[in-house]
Amino acid sequence: MTNPWTAPGTNGEESGAVGTAAASPAPGGPTAPGPLQRELVARTPLFPLRPLGVGEILGAATRIYRLRPRISLLVAAVVYAISFVLTTALSGASILPMAGQVQASMDGSAGATVTGPGDGEVLVTLGASLASGLVSLVAAQLVTIALSALAIGEATGTPLADAAVWRTIRRHGISAVLAGLVIAVATLVLWAVLVGLGLLPLLLTDEAHWWTIVPVLLALVLALAGSVVIWMRTALTAPALVVEKLGALGAIRRSLVLTRGRRRWRVLGVGALLVLLVYVLTQVLASAFGIVAVVAYVAILLAGGPGLVVLAMAVLLVLTMLGAYVASVLSEPFRSAGMAALYADQRMRWESWDVELTRRSRDARDAATAPSGAATHGGGPW
Repeated sequence: MTNPWTAPGTNGEESGAVGTAAASPAPGGPTAPGPLQRELVARTPLFPLRPLGVGEILGAATRIYRLRPRISLLVAAVVYAISFVLTTALSGASILPMAGQVQASMDGSAGATVTGPGDGEVLVTLGASLASGLVSLVAAQLVTIALSALAIGEATGTPLADAAVWRTIRRHGISAVLAGLVIAVATLVLWAVLVGLGLLPLLLTDEAHWWTIVPVLLALVLALAGSVVIWMRTALTAPALVVEKLGALGAIRRSLVLTRGRRRWRVLGVGALLVLLVYVLTQVLASAFGIVAVVAYVAILLAGGPGLVVLAMAVLLVLTMLGAYVASVLSEPFRSAGMAALYADQRMRWESWDVELTRRSRDARDAATAPSGAATHGGGPW
């Protein structure tokens, strides 16, 4: 049997004692993990706790699918499923009168002709569109605050439990919806005022000249630019609401602070890139379902003739809405995690928030690896 290796300047007994003590587990269990072991078992954060580059923000937007895929997609799927059912029903109600006229005309009913929509039908269509927009806004706000809280938790090393994500919706849902309504109303008022002023020369003269058309075009351009500015200044409302526990107006004011001065251009650039990527993904998925919907529509008409036009329109509507639903579920975690990372980047870049986040992350990691095992997660880092 060979003797164990000893370091120069030590005797075998000391080295053997030390080696035995280091190798033997503590009574009742294995040895406590050292610093290196703690680092090896630490969770990979969603993004580093320092000012982020554009690639790191996009990386955070995609990493959420790997770190928390089930709860991210489940929240989006449940909320948007309810929205999908309601918006499909409302859309069906808005086109039902027109579908009835088309069906009667194609059946050859006596005196049945397709006429323009009446005042009642216009009001029904307008009401259904407004209701559908409201439902979509509510769904988007609820999913955004839930996934924003989830993303910040993953970044700080204090991940939210699944139940805590649902509690975020219940706790901050009303404030998030109110904030979304305030932003939407502000945008609508901007459009109404600018377009109304642009149409004024045309309405007063009732003649189409260059000096009556140019104000309309200018008003549309200004309204579009104003909408972009409103979106840019309020883009960080949802993360601010859940992280800083603010009300609707307080979250909007906080977003205005985080996007003032030179800060706004980074939010505009990175936010626009996120929106563009989400738009491309959504259009690809929606187009695939749209092709299937058109094929099904044509197939039903060819198989059953004009008598099945209402059924064909219903199938077309449902498949189209289903494509929008799938696209929203798959893309919403990307957008929400990206905007949460952008919010954190703004605070770390301009308010040194990374110092506080690093301290909290270190405290949470130390508590999680403490021998007592008394630390629990799920409440979030705030």
